[in-house]
Amino acid sequence: AYGQSNLSAAQALDVLTETVRKGKAPADSLAEAIGFVIPNAAALGVRFRMVGAAIASMTRTNKSASTAATELRMVFATLMKNTPQVAADFYAMGIPLKMLRKTLREPEGLLQVLKLLKSKMGEFGDTVMARVFPRMRALTGVLQIIGKNAKTNFQIFADFIHISGEIGRASCRERV
Repeated sequence: AYGQSNLSAAQALDVLTETVRKGKAPADSLAEAIGFVIPNAAALGVRFRMVGAAIASMTRTNKSASTAATELRMVFATLMKNTPQVAADFYAMGIPLKMLRKTLREPEGLLQVLKLLKSKMGEFGDTVMARVFPRMRALTGVLQIIGKNAKTNFQIFADFIHISGEIGRASCRERV
């Protein structure tokens, strides 16, 4: 899903390391959990580092990596749906679905989309999120990130933007 042209091994290692550091999921549960989300994230063009940031944010409150991955996958599945109802629900909040999907493909796209959803939730209330994300796991995942811990979670996302692959490169050099 994320080829070498998009993500080096060093960058992937840095994202996984930072996901463990910023979240509370043990490293051994993380690879399988993230692997569960990758197909949907890649289909939407969401950067791997943004997936790591989301999982870290969601596991900070003692949610397992597996549960966080399931909820995030459901968020992405909702955003992938091409139904008139999904488009109408987003449009009712003033968010054209095509624009939202384009934003997701940007380097900080998931963070931008989550901030937009947070502002719309403030404007329209919680019930609109339940309409836009009708599956409970998707709704729970979104609210986990943009709810009461949003400020801290958005800082975690910002921290992930600057991951360079230095830890991964150093680790690779040590093994040689």
